Amino acid sequence: MENFLQESTTDDFDPIRYINDNFPDEASLAGLDTHIQQLEDDLNGINNDIVQSIQEHALLNTDIRKQLDVARKNAKNILQDVDAIKSKAQSSETLVTEMCQDIKSLDIAKKNLVFSINTHKKYILMANAMDKLREFCEIREYREVANLISAIDEFFIYFKQYDHIAQIQSIIKEKETIVSELKCQIREDFIAWGQLATTFPKSTMQDACVLVETLGLPFRDEIIQLMCEIILNPYNLEFSKFENSTLDMVERRYTWLKRRLTEIENIYQDVFPRYWGVKCFIVNQFCGMTRIHITNILEQSPINDVIGLLKALESTLAFERKIHQILADEYKVYIGDINKESETKDELDDVLEGKNVQLKDIPPESKEFAITSLPKVKGSISDSFEQYMKPYIEKEEHDCRETILKALLSDQYDPNSDIKVLDSSITMFNVFKAIVNRAKRYSRSQTMFNIWKVLQKCMKMYVDEALARLAKEERNKAKDEGAFEIFACLIINTGEYCKETLNHLVDLVKGCLDSPFSDQVQVDEGETLFINMLNKGVEALLNHMDGKTDNAFSIIYKQDWGKLQDVEDTSAYVKEVSIILTEHIKVVKEIIGEAYFVFYLKELIGRMQNKFLNCLFRTKRLTDIFVQRLHLDTVELKTIFKSLIAVDTATRRRNSTSNMGVLNSFKNYVEKKITKTENILKLLAMNNEQFMKNLRSFFPDPPNTPEVEKMMLLKGFKKQDITNFFNSIRGK
Repeated sequence: MENFLQESTTDDFDPIRYINDNFPDEASLAGLDTHIQQLEDDLNGINNDIVQSIQEHALLNTDIRKQLDVARKNAKNILQDVDAIKSKAQSSETLVTEMCQDIKSLDIAKKNLVFSINTHKKYILMANAMDKLREFCEIREYREVANLISAIDEFFIYFKQYDHIAQIQSIIKEKETIVSELKCQIREDFIAWGQLATTFPKSTMQDACVLVETLGLPFRDEIIQLMCEIILNPYNLEFSKFENSTLDMVERRYTWLKRRLTEIENIYQDVFPRYWGVKCFIVNQFCGMTRIHITNILEQSPINDVIGLLKALESTLAFERKIHQILADEYKVYIGDINKESETKDELDDVLEGKNVQLKDIPPESKEFAITSLPKVKGSISDSFEQYMKPYIEKEEHDCRETILKALLSDQYDPNSDIKVLDSSITMFNVFKAIVNRAKRYSRSQTMFNIWKVLQKCMKMYVDEALARLAKEERNKAKDEGAFEIFACLIINTGEYCKETLNHLVDLVKGCLDSPFSDQVQVDEGETLFINMLNKGVEALLNHMDGKTDNAFSIIYKQDWGKLQDVEDTSAYVKEVSIILTEHIKVVKEIIGEAYFVFYLKELIGRMQNKFLNCLFRTKRLTDIFVQRLHLDTVELKTIFKSLIAVDTATRRRNSTSNMGVLNSFKNYVEKKITKTENILKLLAMNNEQFMKNLRSFFPDPPNTPEVEKMMLLKGFKKQDITNFFNSIRGK
């Protein structure tokens, strides 16, 4: 039965299959009635269970409804209670607010009452302080006065918002009157004390300094200025006298200050706070006063004594350095340590501008009164000499010119010397260095820059004088040709030496100048001078060799080549040119440096090649034998030119002349130059038709008009044909 109940409750229950499973045959039908009775019993049991469940659910539903009614009633009661609580809370809040307002009103009333009482007390204290202030001022209790002024100032801050009230305005005016009178009294006290006309004890003046700080920084500066005037007034009177207004008395001025500073140290010791830096103010005012005095001296009297001028300047520079170091040592605790030996200009400028400040052992309320930088002592007096240094500059220029001219006159060539330059050039740069080293002791600005201009003038004079002597040697070379060649070589070497040495001189001068003057010192103008000197020497030698080979090369156009029957081994003029060049190179190579020797050789070969072509173009008639001869001569000349770089001299052997790179470069240059000549000779050997046909192949670029025109004339072309040819090239 249980299986039946389980199976019948599934979705896929099949009653037929159930019957077949339980009654598979007729024999099984014997238990059919029993099976049916069991099923009926099970069905009745199920029905009974259902009825019982319905009854139970009905009873439970009734109970739940009763409980729900009770819950609803309880919720309604709770809501009523909440509304009651809210109502009571609002009533309580209103009551509390009213109470707080009452308390706040009472608190404000209390505060106002306390404030009124305190204000009244402060007013009474301020009024009493004003009475005491006047009293202490009269008896010079300056420290107490300072304390009272500080207290009164605090009261004034408190009463700032009430300064429209008449009583407050009255007290403010009274205080201003007392302070004004007090300042006058302090000035009088310091004047009397500074002039040693009072018996005030030192403590009174110390208290006066405390009071001065209380009265503010401007008044402190006023008192220091007043003391500086008292201290320096005797100096001003003494050295304003006519007999003391000379450069000879400059050193005495600095001695006076050193002595006076020592006296001040003894008299004013422990009176002025050290951090005020009173000495700095005294020195600064002394420097300003002395600058005016010295400027007047320099303006009013002509300066004929250069030695006296320089002595005054040197003593001024020494004083500035010394006094600067004294101040730096004394006040380094406030401005930082300045190492005199290792300081750079930038570090010094930082100190002078108030940087690197280190305030030590100073009351917090007094820090604004502490010195934070040194006065600019260096240059404060010496700079006044700058615009009056013309006599010194003129003397240096005069002496420099004389020394250079004497050196030029005594120049001699020493073949055994390692440095083959004019001795006068070495002397000149030694003089320049000595002048710069002297001048840097006096100036790093305009005067030193003017010295640089003097050096530039002297360099130009030297070049002009050296080239004038070269021109003179050139005019007189017929008397001593060797001397001329040697001097021209020395000119070339000297130009090179001066150009290289100039860079070191410029660096030296720049190192002795401050900006912006150092930026104006350039090497360009001097370099141009010495390069021109060098080029003039090269040009003189080239012109000399041009004239010396005239007779030899003139054979090319003077000789009647029509009578020549065959080609000889070597032309006589080629042999002559070879001898002339070889002898010349022996002299030149012995003197000129290697770099410019190769440069000169290239220029010389270019000149010789042009000379050969010019003589060729002057020939009246061409023959095949003549052209063949010139071809051979060209080959000979090429060999001669290549061998010039390796000519032996007394001291410079073949293998030490040049390295292989220089030799190969030089030989390539000779090949390139001679190739042009060979091309011209090849064209001249052709008939006119071949000449015109091959001209552009030998000269692919637009041909040089004069050379082509000369070749065409030599070939017998008419002028009109030449004109038409060039017009066709130009595209006309």
